[in-house]
Amino acid sequence: THEPTKFPMVRKADKRSVDLSMYAEPDSGWQRIALSLEPVKDETLLKVELVVGLEMVIDCNLHGLQGEFEYQTVKGWGYGLWKFKTNGEIVSTLMACEADSEHLSFVHGQSQLVRYNSKLPVVVYIPQGYELRWRVWETDGAYKKLKK
Repeated sequence: THEPTKFPMVRKADKRSVDLSMYAEPDSGWQRIALSLEPVKDETLLKVELVVGLEMVIDCNLHGLQGEFEYQTVKGWGYGLWKFKTNGEIVSTLMACEADSEHLSFVHGQSQLVRYNSKLPVVVYIPQGYELRWRVWETDGAYKKLKK
């Protein structure tokens, strides 16, 4: 039987805990974030979902940030990294909202699911002014099959 993994398992890495020397310093207007994952018994059962966005006051409509993740490889090393590219445009539905519907919310772009690997940091480059958030997904490992 599968026992759920104990959380939290992800922490923002700093230069003391993770060697980032092979990853380029961020260009002007960008920030580099490295997530350090804790080792777990069976990492094949886990995935990390990355999402980039910003907190803003919105109304009752659904809002989203235009943008997407691009996978790149560090030349000479073969290590992977993710870069979130956006034009900064926010899209939303156009429903009529109550006057008091405004609230603070994290408006984000399309998420990216990545392999859980505690041996290497998850390195993400995002534009300045945006925030990276993540969550860990876990499965029991069993594949389901369609009943005939």
